[in-house]
Amino acid sequence: MSSQSLRISKDELILYVRSYSSRAMPGLINILNRVFISRFNNDIVTLFLNDSRKVYETLLSLYGSEDTVTLIINYLLIKPILIRLGRLDLIDKAIILATKKPEEFKDLLRSLNVDL
Repeated sequence: MSSQSLRISKDELILYVRSYSSRAMPGLINILNRVFISRFNNDIVTLFLNDSRKVYETLLSLYGSEDTVTLIINYLLIKPILIRLGRLDLIDKAIILATKKPEEFKDLLRSLNVDL
């Protein structure tokens, strides 16, 4: 099997994360999407893959608690991404990169064969 066939498109990853998150935290993604679409004209998952720091900062302004925001980002976004990629072992690293170093987070996803 070629490495090209193991690649995952951004759109496929977005659909997976939306589906997973809707089951894991029912209703939350819909509520957050209303906020993100009204502010950024983009849903939370798409924006997260484009600019994870912006999602982090927006959630922090909404919730006012780093612990709460980290929990939401972990369970709503990062965990389903890493489940789909078969790399839950990277969860701690991914959280740090997504919230503090968004370009390195994107590099990590690219290294896991995500077409961003």
